Amino acid sequence: MKISIIIPCLNAAETIGVQLEALATQEWLQPWEVIIAENGSTDNTVSIIKEYQTRLRNLRIIDASDRKGAAHARNLAAKVANGESLVFIDADDEVAPGWLAAMGEALAKCDFVAGKHEHKKLNHLQVVKWHQLEEDSGGIVEGQYLPFAGGGNLALFCHYYERIIG
Repeated sequence: MKISIIIPCLNAAETIGVQLEALATQEWLQPWEVIIAENGSTDNTVSIIKEYQTRLRNLRIIDASDRKGAAHARNLAAKVANGESLVFIDADDEVAPGWLAAMGEALAKCDFVAGKHEHKKLNHLQVVKWHQLEEDSGGIVEGQYLPFAGGGNLALFCHYYERIIG
């Protein structure tokens, strides 16, 4: 099963290298790609990403600057993804060692996978406070009306994504 890892990215020069370094150490025997949906950065985010293209040969950048927002960037990347499954992470996070294999193995058993978030390492205190409920939940948050998963560590098969998006 080929996995497409999608990362929306806007002015992430401080953190994108950490995420890409973590991805460069992942091991997964199946094919996988990384798509960064660049949302119009004005810092040196793009140059940092390009430096990693020699280490991550499966890394490509798409232009998502026509409309700001992580949702828009994710949707554009999903449209050009070559994988059977989509795995969404964020530019201001760092995947753990063994993360890709764990997500792939979980997708072999489940149609939808949500992973835990750790916000303290790379984020400012205000962001940590915003996400406290999500971090304590282990991936699925009991919302006011329905449970939900954050967009920063989740995976599903493309055919489900297409049914949701339309």
